Amino acid sequence: MGADHVRRPGADILDTVEHWLSTYIKTAQDNDLYTLTLWAVHTHLVTETYTTPRLLLDSPAPGAGKTTTLDHLNRLCYHPVQAASLSSPSMLARLLEKEPRTILVDEADRTLSPKMDGVGELLAVLNSGYRRGASRPVLVPDKEEGWVAREMSTFGPVAMAGNSPDLPDDTRSRCIRVLLLPDHEGTVEDSDWQFIEDDATAIRETVESWADDVRDEVRNMRPEYPAGLRGRNRERWAPLLKVATVAGGSWPDRCLALIAADLDDQESDREAGIQKLPRHVQLLQDIAEVWPADEQFMHTPRLVDALHNLRPDWWGALNPFSNKLTAQGMGRMLSSHFSIRSDRLTKDTDQGRRGYYLQSFLKSWQSFGVDYPSPGGVPGEPARPTQPAKPAENVVGLDNKVGLAGYPETLAGTDREPTAAPESDPLDATESETIGIITDALADAGTGGLGGGRIMRIVKDTTGDGSHVFALLDEMDQTGIIRVDEKQRYYLTNKETAA
Repeated sequence: MGADHVRRPGADILDTVEHWLSTYIKTAQDNDLYTLTLWAVHTHLVTETYTTPRLLLDSPAPGAGKTTTLDHLNRLCYHPVQAASLSSPSMLARLLEKEPRTILVDEADRTLSPKMDGVGELLAVLNSGYRRGASRPVLVPDKEEGWVAREMSTFGPVAMAGNSPDLPDDTRSRCIRVLLLPDHEGTVEDSDWQFIEDDATAIRETVESWADDVRDEVRNMRPEYPAGLRGRNRERWAPLLKVATVAGGSWPDRCLALIAADLDDQESDREAGIQKLPRHVQLLQDIAEVWPADEQFMHTPRLVDALHNLRPDWWGALNPFSNKLTAQGMGRMLSSHFSIRSDRLTKDTDQGRRGYYLQSFLKSWQSFGVDYPSPGGVPGEPARPTQPAKPAENVVGLDNKVGLAGYPETLAGTDREPTAAPESDPLDATESETIGIITDALADAGTGGLGGGRIMRIVKDTTGDGSHVFALLDEMDQTGIIRVDEKQRYYLTNKETAA
């Protein structure tokens, strides 16, 4: 998209909204005013845009104008409702039952803190409602049956304002962030609503009229997305890009510049270690980084050692969870998250040594956009059985205690031999292996932690036996590997805290 876009009435309307906001709101970056403008206008077309990004109004300290910004959005957005606090997911669903209203949440650092009771379910509703069609069951009174469950929509635009709110990663991944700063220099005007209310109403009515004129165009639009805008990032930015494209003028280029800056910031945060990926995704990326060029098979011990050396703070002795990555831990993450399993190399002098084929990673690397080594070189052939495999009969230990990873594959005539049992015995997991399962699960859970019952189910699903979990949790708590809060939720603790 170049700078030769046709000037359309929508461009003038968006310019008016941007000028209005710039008069009363100070953002850290001037381009953030474009974000606020596009987001406010998109609420009037949210049914046509299919997805709606959550707007996060952030600031490092009070007095930066977050409430003021919500006041302006309350005048400019579609059918807004100011929610100083959201008391329940059911209330949110009832607000959105008939149409996608704009929800404005103030003091999100307190009202949406994951540490508060019931917030987890509320955040789940907020997360699901960024896409059209999302719903949740709500109990409603019925004259004949008393109470019945009815599906209610959770779809609608949401703006959240707070002082560096501690939102979970899955919520932040749906947000577009605008940073506000205090205006000590007096560069913006006070919002004296006694005198400016009518002007704000006139602007909103103009936006509403324009939105009605372009609904079909927005609904059918397929803009040309920039390279690298995929997945969740596309879902966040597509609604604003559609609005900008229909408006014309300089707005498409402005939106593309916002997208490029956001993608650059994400990459910089990843390189600096600020933006942390889920542990299993980080593992997938790091395996690609350590995989030797022109090799198609890598033995498990060699791969684990390479990961220890590449990132000792994650996989080696310096990691904050006091457990080095093991072959068993790596195998669990790869098999459970990506269905990648170890195998044996034909003609290996030690048939007991297992490893991984490059080919088994390619689909997952491609899906996550990971740069991976070219599959060159001379591949080793997977082992073939010398005679057709017989159906498994009276296999020792093949009972209800065997996890999915323990079932042998006995298909004859395949390129791979029957999959052997994992490098650890799933029927008799040692305490150290169970501790590894627990720490892996807590690492994936992050700041939200896990309840004891959930941990027991994870261990039982993996090993077939969760009876000893709570004894191990007590031991891990006493040794400082984990901590438990007053609600009996467990969290990983770093070495410094444990000391």
